[in-house]
Amino acid sequence: MILTSSEIIAQLEQRLAERMSAAALANWALATFYALEQGRLTVAETDAAPFAEVLDALMFADDARFALDEAGLRQMVARLQRP
Repeated sequence: MILTSSEIIAQLEQRLAERMSAAALANWALATFYALEQGRLTVAETDAAPFAEVLDALMFADDARFALDEAGLRQMVARLQRP
């Protein structure tokens, strides 16, 4: 299965709409990261670096020291929407 920016954006939008907690988003990011590491998910080569950075930030988003506010989440969405 291939991970796409649309799938990551959908998770970010769920958080922005307050339909997902920071902890749930962090858990999703961690599970997705490990699925990539284990080869159960893949990404296009050009997406590997930006996806890794986004997932890395999201994995710790439930920790107050690394929490992402609305602006931070929207910046991630905008970055993922770039061609």
